[in-house]
Amino acid sequence: MKWNVRVSGARNPDVIDKFCAVFESYWNNEDFRPFDVNEFREMAQREKSPGLDLMPSPVEIRPEPFQVRLLELIELSRQRGRHRNLLVAATGTGKTVMAALSTTSDCAHACRGRDCCLSPTARKS
Repeated sequence: MKWNVRVSGARNPDVIDKFCAVFESYWNNEDFRPFDVNEFREMAQREKSPGLDLMPSPVEIRPEPFQVRLLELIELSRQRGRHRNLLVAATGTGKTVMAALSTTSDCAHACRGRDCCLSPTARKS
């Protein structure tokens, strides 16, 4: 499901003010810092594996609390023998991040010698 909202500054100034306040709080958060191309290249070079032509992101991926809860539910489902789980969440909530974290942290345990695969998410517009 995807929601698009049209908001008018004349009719809904409180919504616009709230949006601006939230944006500013994200923008000023200490977790974000200005992009430095030299730092990015240095970190990418340090992480580069021989034989792979990849440039990994230097961004540390930390799940949000709601994502942690969903990842725990997926792990619980795996522990109960269910290995074909479907995560359904709204646009922008980090489904791809959760899939990557779930796969990288639990793949060896969950697959138990079988081939694992990560199915990309798709959306129907």
